[in-house]
Amino acid sequence: MSKKIALPIAIAALAVTLIACISVKPATPEVKGLTLAKELTADYKPVKETAEFYPTEPFYCSVNVASIKKGDVVKASWFYGEELINETTYTAEKAGSGYIGFNLKPEKYWPIGQYRVKIYLNDQAAGEKTFSVVPPKEAIPSKVKKVVMAREVDEDQRPVELATVFAPDETIHCSVNADLGIYSRLVAKWYREGKLLEDLTTTFVAEKNASDTYVDFYLEPSPALTEGNYTVEIYLDGNLARTVDFSVSKEATAPSNMKPYSSDSLGFSILYPADWEVLEEEDNVKFQGSPAALLAVGVMGNPEGTSQEIAEGVIQSLKEDYPTLEVSYSGPFSSDEIEWWEVDVTFEEEGKKNSSILLVTVRGNKAYVIVTIAPTEEEDLWLSYFVEMVESFKIK
Repeated sequence: MSKKIALPIAIAALAVTLIACISVKPATPEVKGLTLAKELTADYKPVKETAEFYPTEPFYCSVNVASIKKGDVVKASWFYGEELINETTYTAEKAGSGYIGFNLKPEKYWPIGQYRVKIYLNDQAAGEKTFSVVPPKEAIPSKVKKVVMAREVDEDQRPVELATVFAPDETIHCSVNADLGIYSRLVAKWYREGKLLEDLTTTFVAEKNASDTYVDFYLEPSPALTEGNYTVEIYLDGNLARTVDFSVSKEATAPSNMKPYSSDSLGFSILYPADWEVLEEEDNVKFQGSPAALLAVGVMGNPEGTSQEIAEGVIQSLKEDYPTLEVSYSGPFSSDEIEWWEVDVTFEEEGKKNSSILLVTVRGNKAYVIVTIAPTEEEDLWLSYFVEMVESFKIK
């Protein structure tokens, strides 16, 4: 596989020294404590104790030891999540008590997320501290908004020709739509029949703030992909953000042809899958993919307020009918030169959890509203179609 997007973590470890000024007395060697800090003094005591670091800052760990003997070994093991990123050891040159200072510097920057440092004394666990790397103050909030599978992507890495079944000789694209703050990290982990394809894990780190951006992770046939069931997991800053299932088969065919729909009275056009049912009413049109999944387009005349105000008003009224409704995202969204206000929600109906996306835009004396609904457990399957339909939406 050609890794189109990959940025491995580079780590440079500094040497470790043990202070002098030791009072000698025979006793059992022990680690009395460890402290994470922004700095260390000349004798390795902590300065500015902390549990949070910024991506470009070094990590400092002050270890308070007592009654160590010449030849005792103290080791610091550093972890990002469950991944071991560095180990450094110090061998005592003389007996005594005092402080040992460990530090670890990024070559460029640390991934945002959860870390820990574990201290060993003579190969026995002697203490552990958890800490985190947090976004810098200038970073925008990071969020994965949509993940779809496609046969191609355009020059902006937006998905083209969505699919969930691919031929063995096809390149498989996983297009991630996200808001990414500076130094946020996306990771794609690929699985075949439930087994992690370790060599194919790929990483992307945002080197600047990027709103509503697209990142393309992909698998290339080399020479051909093995048939079977696949999964791709997308992680944002160490946390699982989305899982998408797809398959590879010699029987793969192109997705259903998209048909055009146009309404002069409502003033819009859209593409929809040819095998979906179309239900027309006076002020809206529903495109039904299954009894539980649909995309509806409605038009409001002479709207009062902005797109955001209308969207928030709709959500507020829905909360009265659906007390379990929860908003997971509310913010701007751009599609084919149309500026929408997007609200993503989940709600329960008849004991089943559903996911819905509400899009609102105001043009002249009309407000155009798009609503998608699908069972939460099937969301990723239907999302591919919803995204393509929204991308094709045009106002006349």
